[in-house]
Amino acid sequence: MLSSAGSWGAEIVGTTLSGYTAEETPDEPDLALVQCLSAAGCRVIAEGRYNTPAQAAEAMRWRRVGGDRRLGDYPPGAYLRLV
Repeated sequence: MLSSAGSWGAEIVGTTLSGYTAEETPDEPDLALVQCLSAAGCRVIAEGRYNTPAQAAEAMRWRRVGGDRRLGDYPPGAYLRLV
């Protein structure tokens, strides 16, 4: 599935609803999915259940950077201060 999104033409993959099933509702963000998607070369919007700066920082560890620009006009440290 991870490579399917790119082959279907998706430019960005969001993790918002990852883990939600009829049986469970997760409490923590799916950081493993963020890592796998990033490793597969996907652009990721890491969303869903990020409740602490530490969780956001962990997701940022897996960011992929093109060129020398990161997160638009915000360097990673500035982005984390916004969170």
